[in-house]
Amino acid sequence: MLSSVIASHPELPDAVSLMAETCLEDIPNRSYSKNGLLSNFPSGTMTAPGITFLSKLSCTNGNLHSQSWLLACRRVFILQNNLFQPENYTLREDHAWTPQVYFRAKSVAVCSLPSYRYIKRSNSAGRGDSAVALRDVRLSIKDLARFFCQYRSEMPPDVQSFWALHTLNGFFWNFYHPFYRKACNARMVREALAMAFADNAFRHDFAQVEKALSAPKRVASFLIKLEAHGLSFPAELFFKFYYIIKSIPK
Repeated sequence: MLSSVIASHPELPDAVSLMAETCLEDIPNRSYSKNGLLSNFPSGTMTAPGITFLSKLSCTNGNLHSQSWLLACRRVFILQNNLFQPENYTLREDHAWTPQVYFRAKSVAVCSLPSYRYIKRSNSAGRGDSAVALRDVRLSIKDLARFFCQYRSEMPPDVQSFWALHTLNGFFWNFYHPFYRKACNARMVREALAMAFADNAFRHDFAQVEKALSAPKRVASFLIKLEAHGLSFPAELFFKFYYIIKSIPK
């Protein structure tokens, strides 16, 4: 099966094929999962430049799966564009890093070959301190807003809209999604938001990001800022109903 998949992607370097073979090997006595095709587009889809990929995501209202293990990048591309992940993160560094990779890429190809094996460990960073996770989400949102302001003139309007939504999704998902709210209480969320919006530079950058949001998302952004100033109830009520509606099968 793997050989037929590889044959359908002759453009793949040998290293990618070897990586896929390794992911498909059995590892006994380990609990793991392999990635599927986490993309809004079918395998074989190619775009050039990479910013077109972001445009297509915007047109399909698609979310960007920002896990860095979903990408295989050439080393020279990372070096030439200085696309190194920051060392001061424990988690969520890829939320800000991945869209910058697409923005810089000359071309992007979607491939359904497995590219990683996730080993579940009791001491995984993802199972650690929730306060650290909220801090790192705050840092990634700050990086996204700063990048947006720096390169907005190079972004088509649909990419500006996509980038703004991806930035806001850092709050939506990590601060208010029921899965993450089980791990952190309201006080932790409020304190993390207060720290984010106490930063003058971030407030300026985020205000520019908000201009590219749709009207409903600007309402959500306003409620998030209210919670940063101590008024939690409107945001909590909004996101409670938001995720109830999202859970209803279409």
